[in-house]
Amino acid sequence: FYRSADFWKEPQVFGYLAGVPRAKLWLLDLIAESHPVWSITASFFGHPFIYCTLLNFGGRQGISGDVPKLWNGFNEALKGTAE
Repeated sequence: FYRSADFWKEPQVFGYLAGVPRAKLWLLDLIAESHPVWSITASFFGHPFIYCTLLNFGGRQGISGDVPKLWNGFNEALKGTAE
């Protein structure tokens, strides 16, 4: 939904997800630490999702990043609200 954000507005995302019963589809919010899709889709309209962070986009070794930002983003996702 993030990559083609010009098309995937809230009504399109809702229409797409509404065709699948809740708990029958899990979504991956792949770069939730920097561009959380859950926060602009009402937490994927009730479908379960996994808050992901991609730490390696190729060639970069090790785990590094803004840990407080990750922690806060994860907690906001658990609450179901965006800052």
